[in-house]
Amino acid sequence: MSDCIFCKFSKGEIKPITVYEDDKCIVFLDKFPLTKGQTLVVGKKHIDNVFDLPDDDYTHIFNIAKKIVKASDAAFDTIRTWLLVQGMQVAHNHIKILPIYEGEYPNLTEGSGPEVNDDVLNEQAEKLKKALE
Repeated sequence: MSDCIFCKFSKGEIKPITVYEDDKCIVFLDKFPLTKGQTLVVGKKHIDNVFDLPDDDYTHIFNIAKKIVKASDAAFDTIRTWLLVQGMQVAHNHIKILPIYEGEYPNLTEGSGPEVNDDVLNEQAEKLKKALE
């Protein structure tokens, strides 16, 4: 899809603040997070619903999500991390990873988070990348 923002991220046409990438998916920090350090695991194939992915892509993406959750827990002072498969705002398969902090429970309305500047996102990306090592 030529107008899909996630396809543009996957193809490198737009450069998100990336913490992980391979041939099947890209993981980047959300510019409008519901919680601090929220990342998105986005499949590179333009398939709307994550549950319509071929089994090997589906398994791979969820395995990567698990690694990112563990890195998120290590990088940030979380009490838990949520996975959210929602995808109403962008019709391209993706998993949201939401770090949860003591006393904070996010509003799960897509696009409701405040915009975060790139300096903050780059700092969070470095923490996640270090935790992935």
